[in-house]
Amino acid sequence: MVGQTGALVNDNSGDPVWFRPLPSTNLQNADFKVQTYYDGRGGRGQPVLTWWQGTLALPPAYTNLPAGAPEPGGCYYIYDSHYRLLKTVFAHHGHYPDEHEFTLTRRGTALFIASRPVPRDLTPYGGPKYGAIENSEIHEVDLATGRLLYSWNALATGAPARCRRRCRGRRASGDRLSATGSTPLAATDPPASRPRAGPGRPAALRGHSPWSAGRRRRADRHTTGRPESR
Repeated sequence: MVGQTGALVNDNSGDPVWFRPLPSTNLQNADFKVQTYYDGRGGRGQPVLTWWQGTLALPPAYTNLPAGAPEPGGCYYIYDSHYRLLKTVFAHHGHYPDEHEFTLTRRGTALFIASRPVPRDLTPYGGPKYGAIENSEIHEVDLATGRLLYSWNALATGAPARCRRRCRGRRASGDRLSATGSTPLAATDPPASRPRAGPGRPAALRGHSPWSAGRRRRADRHTTGRPESR
């Protein structure tokens, strides 16, 4: 594991219990955590591991996207307590899944933020003529079908002039510039989606956690950077 990146679970002694290496140094994992998965039929929830996987923009080497913005091809993974793929979740409307927060609900759905650059003349807002707004949407996706149940679009709701941060631009090829504006989103957290087992502790961590003990397991072996499907 030395020099490798990926999702890692250690026991209380710091020894590795499970490791899922990334197949490419360009890929990243984020928001790796334990949540409770509900099937939406009112049954008892089960503890799962969830995380984001994808690539983040690193300007100015090859992109006009803002630094740290998610790029195309990202997704969220849900793994069960036996470290098996349960679900792969994607964004809709041509947006890219955001790495900050992925929340499972009791309704058998997932809430998350997705974004994509929207070309826009930003001169009325102090930006370049050939700019782009990093627009965000909140998505609620049905885990059983992958269908989008609800979306809220930040750009459709408020004009860029209402953004507190002034547009920023940088010189790219020709006279094109990239700039960000609009209303950045950072988290989605409905009260009913996170049942508590105590102050500040998710219910999935009550008592014995399948992630904190047990015999070591072999790392998953992945040879491609394409998202797993389930």
